[in-house]
Amino acid sequence: MRNINCPFYRKCLDYAVKQYLRSWDCSDCQYHKTQGDMDETDFTEYHLLLWGIFKPDLYRKYREAEAMKRLKGAGQEQREKD
Repeated sequence: MRNINCPFYRKCLDYAVKQYLRSWDCSDCQYHKTQGDMDETDFTEYHLLLWGIFKPDLYRKYREAEAMKRLKGAGQEQREKD
């Protein structure tokens, strides 16, 4: 069974998607009963989960776009320092 309230759930989800795992659960994880704070009105993580499962190409493009945003932001910060 998956523990979607675990604070590490997103990391595990990212790993499962990158490894193209067809299924996975939290039963063997040391954190399988851990509960984290989660804003129930934020459905972003649920959408990403669905993309990862049903639209892996879309999920991959999203992750690449997010990485590019971070890189551009880091470049902007460096220019501001100079």
